[in-house]
Amino acid sequence: MNFMNSFDIVMTDCDGVIWFGLGEVPGVGAALNALEECGKRVVYVSNNSTRPTKDYKKKIEKLGAKFQEENLVHPMVAIIDYLNKINFKGLIYSFATECANNRLREAGYEVLDGPVGKVEENHEKILKSVNDGAPTFI
Repeated sequence: MNFMNSFDIVMTDCDGVIWFGLGEVPGVGAALNALEECGKRVVYVSNNSTRPTKDYKKKIEKLGAKFQEENLVHPMVAIIDYLNKINFKGLIYSFATECANNRLREAGYEVLDGPVGKVEENHEKILKSVNDGAPTFI
């Protein structure tokens, strides 16, 4: 019990940790709920700017866990927070996906798509086309 009392927040990566490929890690939803029932705040961390918040919500809830947007650490949110902090007012020339650029636009920034125009990324298509020998939970 001393260990459980030694922290208040659990931060977990998403891709490859609570879900893997196109499937989920068995039992992870129950484990996340058990942590919350013990009074721990569960924070979901991602370095994937291609997935919008609504997709994280859908995937986390599919695991059977609770989702609160304020408990998601998303790279575009961090970038927008930084741009706000430095009071950035210029044009952003971006090599990002449409999802990432839309988040910038929704935050009030003017975004110019990179030299190849809009970059479409479909996570499921990418995962289905990559075979690196890693186990999957499908």
